Amino acid sequence: MVNLLAMFVGILVSSGAAARGGTTEVRFTERQIRWMQSGYKLMFALMLIGYAIWVFNALRQGVGPAQLASVLERNVGAISDLKADLTPIGGVTTLTQFGPVVIVLGFILHKLGYAKRWYWLVLVLASVRFVFYAERLALIEVLVPLILIAALTIRPGQRFYRLVRLGPILAGPLLWALFAVSEYNRSWVFYQSTTTIPFEQWVTLRLIGYYTTSYNNSALLYDALIGSSAPPYYSITAFWNAPGVEQALPYPGILGMSPGVWWDTILKSAANPEFTNNGSFLMTSAEMGTPASLLYWFVTGVIIGAVFVAMTRGSLPGLLATVTLFIGLLELPRLVYWSLGRTTPFVIALLFFALFYPRTATARRRQLPGAYRDLIEN
Repeated sequence: MVNLLAMFVGILVSSGAAARGGTTEVRFTERQIRWMQSGYKLMFALMLIGYAIWVFNALRQGVGPAQLASVLERNVGAISDLKADLTPIGGVTTLTQFGPVVIVLGFILHKLGYAKRWYWLVLVLASVRFVFYAERLALIEVLVPLILIAALTIRPGQRFYRLVRLGPILAGPLLWALFAVSEYNRSWVFYQSTTTIPFEQWVTLRLIGYYTTSYNNSALLYDALIGSSAPPYYSITAFWNAPGVEQALPYPGILGMSPGVWWDTILKSAANPEFTNNGSFLMTSAEMGTPASLLYWFVTGVIIGAVFVAMTRGSLPGLLATVTLFIGLLELPRLVYWSLGRTTPFVIALLFFALFYPRTATARRRQLPGAYRDLIEN
């Protein structure tokens, strides 16, 4: 609770003067648009390279139509077998994670009349990962930013305006539907023969379990780390898994085991190994101690507040950061999403935009069609 409070204080400190309602008119210079186009094309290319390498590696390991068909036919263990052969290449296939920024930039440039709808390919590729790799997060990472950017740039009277206004109400059912589809092809293949509970009830209980067990798991992790001198791992996973760092400065382990093996052992002995989420607020206290954890969440809150302020003032980097990193707030009950290695590519892209995106007017301005609304409206 104190960590959550520290984050809220950080948000308040950096965003106390930000407007909470109304609309903001966003205008772009031709130079800014050219800069966006260049960034969009570069990240789109890097993302496609990541997917191409992933597919090539899968083919090299023997993945073929038979394995894909086995997944669609809902054979027991089909997804697990496919994932074993589709192992990502650290630092290379991670290039696919430029997708969240690509889909937002593509949407904006299309609204301005400077790009075609190729950004929809990001959603298609993420859907393939969702179906065959059981990677729900891959789809959510591009679907949530797309919905948010659409909601922030729509005016009353435009198509889908009423549907967008119902977004907060529809978010829960949409999450349930995505979860149900993925579990139907993954876990339900096994459990349908071992339980008498109807699928709708079973998947609801399982979805709730993903979030509720994370609190128990973080308490379990807290108790397990007492007396351990292991440096923080889950709080800064991206650092330890970064290319170069992993080889030059390998993580020393927890009680002589790798974090994955150690955590799996803990779950098998005292919890449920199917629910691996390690929580967020209590987890950082377990790894860092209370003082450092409070600072961790205070700084996190300051960054969240600063991003929000930049977004309300019409900053493109602030807008990109808001819609792509928002998923981290939704996932806080389960884990610290921003610390995962999968976020590294688009965080780097956001930092690049924040540092180098042109801010001065040098040519004719062009207005983004539609109202750019704050995330919180009166």
